[in-house]
Amino acid sequence: MKNYLWSSILIFLLSSTAFAATTQNVQYFGQEEDFLKLNTILSETRYRDREVDTTCNRQVPYQEQVCGNETRYRQECRQQAGQNVCSTTYERVCRNVSRTRRECTSQPGRQVCRTTRPTQICRNVRCRTEPARRICEDGPSRQVCRNVPYNDRVCEQQPRQTCNWVPGRNVCSDVPYSEYICRNVTRYRNETYACRRIIQEPYNVEKTVDATFDVKYKGANQNADSLLIFKLENNGEVSLKADDQSQRGKIITLKKNLETNENTRSIKTSGNLVVRFFNKEKFMEPVRHGIQSVGLYNSHAFFSIGKITESERLKIKLKISDSFNTVFDKVLSVDDFSLTDRETMSRLQIDLRDHGVFLSDRNYNVSIDVSLDFGNEIVNLSKDDLSTSASFNIRP
Repeated sequence: MKNYLWSSILIFLLSSTAFAATTQNVQYFGQEEDFLKLNTILSETRYRDREVDTTCNRQVPYQEQVCGNETRYRQECRQQAGQNVCSTTYERVCRNVSRTRRECTSQPGRQVCRTTRPTQICRNVRCRTEPARRICEDGPSRQVCRNVPYNDRVCEQQPRQTCNWVPGRNVCSDVPYSEYICRNVTRYRNETYACRRIIQEPYNVEKTVDATFDVKYKGANQNADSLLIFKLENNGEVSLKADDQSQRGKIITLKKNLETNENTRSIKTSGNLVVRFFNKEKFMEPVRHGIQSVGLYNSHAFFSIGKITESERLKIKLKISDSFNTVFDKVLSVDDFSLTDRETMSRLQIDLRDHGVFLSDRNYNVSIDVSLDFGNEIVNLSKDDLSTSASFNIRP
């Protein structure tokens, strides 16, 4: 017992002493606060302008005589004699032409007559003589045709030759010829010369990084036993990793209140850190047992999770969808559900009608996410350790 007491006192003195290091391990066993100093030295590569001797190049002009055959042109002229230039043109010529056309008309036929012979007609032994009669009939109609003269106008293109006298003239043209010519041509050659230019010269500068801060411990720190590793980053930030060794597990968070000042030679950080302990068993209870007994009935949704004793950082999201759309999707507040505790479980019931949702007789997908929201403050657990989720297909 005495050895343990002296060991504890020694660890306390070591953790409370101002050590200068990039990292520092602190064994927490119940102290209220610690004062820490961390530092490191950075080697930064910077650049400055420096003028140095060097060799430069430039183009220097010079003259060179170049000879060779070149094509040139001279004008040659000759007298062209006058000539009669003729061309054929066409013009439209029209004249009247006498023609005939055949016209036919229909005329009635001639009348044909004949005389019948006398005829004796007897009837009941009595006879009588029918005298002769003249019978006339019209013959068939006939067509009478004749040639009728008329005048027709006929037009045609007739050629006509036109001639113009072109007087003689002087005709000139460019005639190529070759001539051997020498001329001076400007050329350039590369020449080096001594010069100076500015270069970016690297150099190393040592930059000190110092952090001086108080660490205060709060929350459920009774019987807490944890190894805390504080680390100074190159930009002056302070980070923390924690290894919880408590018999009753702890959730450990870090809240920073630091100020950093930087100049060309140093980075200085000061302020305080708050390390807070939470009862892991109590806070983790809602996500430890998963999500059970999920159901829908009479436009109510209900399900069970681990017993809720601390709702401060508890986040519950409920989403209900049918095959067409999402009918309910919300992060629940304490006013959205009624809570019933049953031994190690808590049963939540949500009246969907309060949110304008009325369920019908069809299949619904119910998704539930339960998590503990510590933001980015938690240092000894991952976010996956602090959540549970499930999805169910249910018909009310």
